[in-house]
Order: sequence, then structure tokens, then C-alpha cells
Amino acid sequence: MADLKFGGVTPGTGDIKVGSSNASKIYQGSTLLWPLGVAPQPGEVTICDFTWTKTNSTITATTTGGTIPITTDATGWGQAIENQQPAACWHQNDQATYGYLGLFYNKFCLDVIQPPAGFRLPTSDDWMDTRSCIASGQPQNNYANQIVNNYYGLWPSAVNSLSDINTIDFNSIGGGTITAAKFSGSNYYQTFRSTDRAYYWHSTQTSTNPLNALGIIHAYNSSNNYVYLNNLSSSTPSSLAYNSNGFNIRFVKDVVTLDLYDNDTQTGPTVSSITESILSPGPGTSGQSFFTRDAGSVVVPSGGGDVTLFQYLDNSTLPNITDAHFGVLPPNSTAIVGGAINVYPNANRNAFQLSYSLEWSNDNQGGVWSPDGFANRKTGTLTLPQGTWYLELKFFGEKNTSVGQIEYFTGISV
Repeated sequence: MADLKFGGVTPGTGDIKVGSSNASKIYQGSTLLWPLGVAPQPGEVTICDFTWTKTNSTITATTTGGTIPITTDATGWGQAIENQQPAACWHQNDQATYGYLGLFYNKFCLDVIQPPAGFRLPTSDDWMDTRSCIASGQPQNNYANQIVNNYYGLWPSAVNSLSDINTIDFNSIGGGTITAAKFSGSNYYQTFRSTDRAYYWHSTQTSTNPLNALGIIHAYNSSNNYVYLNNLSSSTPSSLAYNSNGFNIRFVKDVVTLDLYDNDTQTGPTVSSITESILSPGPGTSGQSFFTRDAGSVVVPSGGGDVTLFQYLDNSTLPNITDAHFGVLPPNSTAIVGGAINVYPNANRNAFQLSYSLEWSNDNQGGVWSPDGFANRKTGTLTLPQGTWYLELKFFGEKNTSVGQIEYFTGISV
């Protein structure tokens, strides 16, 4: 799309004024012309059971400590293909102009590229499972409008009228693919094409045809006015002995799911949290309260996972974990409240393994704990390694005051 100009000047965001109001969007009929989205930012996005990188890879590191070479012309790309060597390149071999598209990698990179820590190359099933999540409830089972980002204007302009584009921060920006061929002698030719769609590699390369590559295509269907995500089988000219496609790469990791049971047998339905409460001695008394509870078990899959631990004080009712409650003590009173989550490798709880303590005490001046400081001091995360772990909630409270009472709320959630 050509730049919108006034008097030869291309205005920036906020520079267009209508009357006394800044124009934040420009439409042609129902089609949004400007702005086309938000520039993609590096990071991670979780879609159902997977966490994906949010931008196209520019990684050149290999698993053996080497570097994937970045070719700068058709000859370099073609020779890497012929020699079955990993290679990458920028669109039009021009990083300065097109670096935002990420690198395009040949098929041989899939065996050597070093993913970011914790990530891996996605399989075909990873892509299709993600697609099923995105397409849930949609009329087409390959529906994938939500992951489109047309900030760079590469997608067909019709996608700008789709109300649900860029509602998942995956940032599929288009950019196309690369193919290559070899003419007589050593004359190589490189084609950059189909920039109005996106092509991605996956690791499930099951084809025995050396000219064939398997990947993913994300493209606009003009007949039905939606963007689809499908598996792709692509073959390239036989003038090169091996497939010459260049696709983008994204990386993926599994979302760690911990199964928390309110029992020691890992049977029945799982729960999202286990909580307990105890009331300190009532008005006009002094004393201590101790309480220990066998609090069920948690199954941690490969790689380990986190449990969230929480404690609250409240002078009235048991608060919900998401509420911002605070406790009140009278002046010149003293309260010490503590708790711990103990973790054992067996149901007998006779081989202490890990502990996370949550403690606090007031400043002997009474008054109010603020909700923010209260929450910050009473919530923590404990990382558990792979295995089945048996949990114990332990409470301690001591009060020396003539009035008032304190309520404890402690637990575990996953």
C-alpha cells in the first residue's frame, strides 16, 4: 500500500487531525487501511498446550557449536543446496531492508539449528494441535485468522477487514518462501515469492524424495474470506538435486501441566488448589496454634514444574485467593504467623525433601497490613523436579493480645 501523504509529507501516528481530534484509524469502507497492527515483539505466546516464540527466527547457532552460514546471493544458496549444507538468507538477500521477516532456512538446517533454551523445533503434530486449538468453534477446521499480524502490509488487504486478526500474539507476518534453480554451467537462480503468506518448517520430514520438503503454509482463502493453516508438501526444480525451499522457523515448547490431587493415591479428579484455614485463640486470650495437614500429592512431568504457595490474613472472613485482603490488629499487640509447604518423596512423609517457608510478623504497633505488601510477602513459587510428590501444609500462630482474632488462609495451587 502506498504511503498516505499530505503536501508530500507522510504523517506519523497521531499527526493526522480531523477537526480537533487525532485520527487513530483510517478505513476504506469497512477495511482498515491504517494502522495495520502493532510491530511484532520478541517473546513467547502460549496457545493451549504449547508455548511458541513470537517472531521468526534469526538464530544461526548450531547444536555442535558452529554457525549456519548466511548466503548473500543465488550462487551461495544454490551451492549449499547441492552440497547438502545448512544455509540461511534474508529476503532478497537484503537484511537492512527485510531483516524484520527473519531468516529463511534451507532443509538441512533442521538437523543442526540450536533452539532457544527450553524450546525445540515443532513437529507437524505440534502445528496441527495448535491449529485445532485456534480453530475451536470456527466453521473451518483449519481456521487461523487470529495469529495474523499485518503490521507490515504483506498480507492481502482483505485480511484487514477480518475482525479477529492479531487476537493471538503469534505474529504471522507473511514474507513468503524461496526456491532456487540452476541453469547451464554454474548459473544459479533464486526466486523470492508469495510474500502475501507465511511458510514455516517443521521437523517431521518423512518424505524420501530429495526434491520434496514438508512444512506449514499460512495463507488467505479469498473464496471463503478467512486465513487457513495447513500442512504443506513442496517440491522444487530438479536442476538442483535437493529441495531448495527456504522457509521461516518458529520454536515451541510444551506447557508443563501439573496434576494436583487432594489425596495420596493420585486417583479421582485433579484439583486446582488445596487450602486450609485455622483461627487463632479468640478475644481475651493468649496462646499458640499449630496445625499440620497431609495435603495430597502432585505429579510433575518431565522437566519439572512450579506450584504456587499462598497465605493471607483476614480479620473477618476467609478470603478468596484472588482477593486483596488485609489483617487488622489492635495497637500494642503482637502477632507472629508462619507457615511452610513441606514436600516428601513418599506417602509416609518420612523423608523430608523440600520446604518453602512463608512467615511474617507485625511490628508491635498494631494497625493494618497493606494489601500490596501483604500479597507480595505471602505468595511464592516452589519449583518441583519430575516425579510424584507428597505435600504437607504446616501452620503456626502465636497471639498476645486482649482483643481481636486472626484468621489464616494457606494453600497450594497449580
